[in-house]
Amino acid sequence: MGILNFIKNIFKEPEKPSEPEDLLIKDLQNWIQTKEKSIEKQDKDFSEQITNLKKELINTINKKLEELKDYNLDDKKAEERIKSIILENFNNYIRYTEKLIEGLENLITNQSKTLIQEIDLLLINFQEKSDVSYQKATFLIGEIGKIKESIDNFTKQLKKLINENQELIKTSGLISIIKLKQEELLEVESTEDQIKNKHKSTKSKITHIENQIKEIQEQITKIKKSKEYHEEINEKNKIDQENNTLTTKLNELKKLVDFKELAHKYHANEKEMNIIKDHRNNFQEAFEKDNGKDLEELVNKKQASDKIQEIQDLRKHINKLENNLNLKEGVEISLKEAEITKLEQDIKDQNTEQEKNNKLLTKITDEKDQIFEQLKSTFQEMNIILIISHP
Repeated sequence: MGILNFIKNIFKEPEKPSEPEDLLIKDLQNWIQTKEKSIEKQDKDFSEQITNLKKELINTINKKLEELKDYNLDDKKAEERIKSIILENFNNYIRYTEKLIEGLENLITNQSKTLIQEIDLLLINFQEKSDVSYQKATFLIGEIGKIKESIDNFTKQLKKLINENQELIKTSGLISIIKLKQEELLEVESTEDQIKNKHKSTKSKITHIENQIKEIQEQITKIKKSKEYHEEINEKNKIDQENNTLTTKLNELKKLVDFKELAHKYHANEKEMNIIKDHRNNFQEAFEKDNGKDLEELVNKKQASDKIQEIQDLRKHINKLENNLNLKEGVEISLKEAEITKLEQDIKDQNTEQEKNNKLLTKITDEKDQIFEQLKSTFQEMNIILIISHP
């Protein structure tokens, strides 16, 4: 069984039940820092023990390699072909062993976890590459079995050392997970703060816009109560009444005009027929094109002519009223109402943004709850109850 598999089994071993301790989420950062300081010292001692064990293995193997230097098979009874194969595999095994020693010598780290991982990787690679050569070489050269014995003994002592420090290894692994989750939590909470600030800012903008609308509405109400505005309304109503009178008189004039008679009279004249046709189709529009001049030339009835003159005078009077009409207050109201419409659209846009913020906050809350559950589960393995207090 590999060294790392041996470590994994440590995490599976049940601990003796004891009274759990409580930890508030607000104290998590200080708890991690305190634990890290404590473990750092313990891990340094553990790493030194592993390093010393590693040095012993290196020295032992180097001595055995020196003993096997220039080894020959002259005194061995076997065919030369077999001796050649065995010697070749012997040399291969020696080379693999030297590479293992070189790899062990180059391992420089103060972290026990990294050190164990690197040693495990070196030993696995050595085992995979050297096993065939070892099996063939030991057929005549049993002395290389001492190298394997040294490695097996090292592995056994390392596992014993790991077993003695299993609490440290387990706690260190769990704290690494907790620290990672705490970093995730801090990142999520930072994002949450940003969204909340944005939410607050958007709410403030909406309130400000609502106050602007209220202020403009008050201004409109004030204008509508003013003397100037009422004078404008009266003048506009007067013009509307005159326009209604104008429409009535135009209808009266239309009844006085005999279009059949005019068509019969001017049927040969294209210009006059077009005038007659335009007035018959849309009397008021045709009349107002030239203020009745064309129609006046065609109609000979005095009653119709008098009515045309009356309408022309009324149109002149209406034009004068319209020219003198000052809609300053009404225009001001229209501008302010347009401004209100724009501000109301701004509020809709801000509310849309607020809905997005609310959805993001809901998502953030779910992410936080998930992290909290993961933290709780990890702390349970340390017999610690993590207490989450929601604001």
